[in-house]
Amino acid sequence: MGDEAGFDLEQLGEYGPLEATYGRKDFLATAGKYMAAAAAAGPLAAATSKAWAAAERASQGGDPVATTAVKAAKQYSGITLTTIRETGPQAADDKLFGGPLWKKLTGINVKTIEVPFPQVYTKTVAEHIAKSGAIDVTEAAGAWVPDYADRGVVVPLDDLIKKYKAQATLKDVHPAYRSLATYKGKTWGFFDDGDVWMLYYRKDIFGDPKLKRAYKAKFKRDLRPPRTWDEMTETSQFITDQLAPKVYGQGMTRALGNPGNYFYFHQTFSSFGGRYFDPKTMKAQFNGPAGVKAMNVILKELAASPPGSEKFDFLTMWTTWLEG
Repeated sequence: MGDEAGFDLEQLGEYGPLEATYGRKDFLATAGKYMAAAAAAGPLAAATSKAWAAAERASQGGDPVATTAVKAAKQYSGITLTTIRETGPQAADDKLFGGPLWKKLTGINVKTIEVPFPQVYTKTVAEHIAKSGAIDVTEAAGAWVPDYADRGVVVPLDDLIKKYKAQATLKDVHPAYRSLATYKGKTWGFFDDGDVWMLYYRKDIFGDPKLKRAYKAKFKRDLRPPRTWDEMTETSQFITDQLAPKVYGQGMTRALGNPGNYFYFHQTFSSFGGRYFDPKTMKAQFNGPAGVKAMNVILKELAASPPGSEKFDFLTMWTTWLEG
């Protein structure tokens, strides 16, 4: 459900105004998170500058697809494209990175409607039915593609892919995600979010001689980045016991309603062999052995996490990590 694609709704049709999706209090809180993240992430800012420079080089002959795209888009310089994106990092891309870069390269303005993930679907469909022209580019989970296509919410991109010789770009996308963007033999978007889970860890902690000795004495094995769920919970709790409250063993995004909640459960549940439904009876399997094991892992992870982490969303977690 977290795999998004960018879709062209009505090619350069009517452009609606930016819609206010936050109350003042929520806006200030969200803006504060972004500013905190920016202040804590000097290396991230440097990487962003490098990415901008690389994109500019690509659009100036370094990459044929990027060069063609920018050249073709310049004829529409001065217009405004309205995008709708999921609240958080996805919207931040349009607002802080991709949108400003696209304006610099093409002269096209980008305005972004920012809403919770489920509302991306409902609002996009509602605006299409109303024929408001308020949204030009939308994102979608793979499961939405058939509905978007059958309703006429999005237009197929195959003629444009052929015209601008972008077939090579599609080959760079993993086959699993290429297939999610196709329906009834047509291509409806380009996927840009594959939700691959990665474990980040601090090399200084895992290389600390004192911690290595204490860990070896307790667990009779060397301290290393965990490779199993048992190692994950044991190592996380060990770091918390040794270093809290300055450093805690782990942190994940557990806020109620935050997408991380069910994604974290899903990866743990599936790794234990869990299946959501019995394929013969369609009876739910959450309360089976795999579900119980997954929840016990999550409870142990919470015990090793900072106080209040059950309220962390993605931005809070990332900002806390970047701040050390």
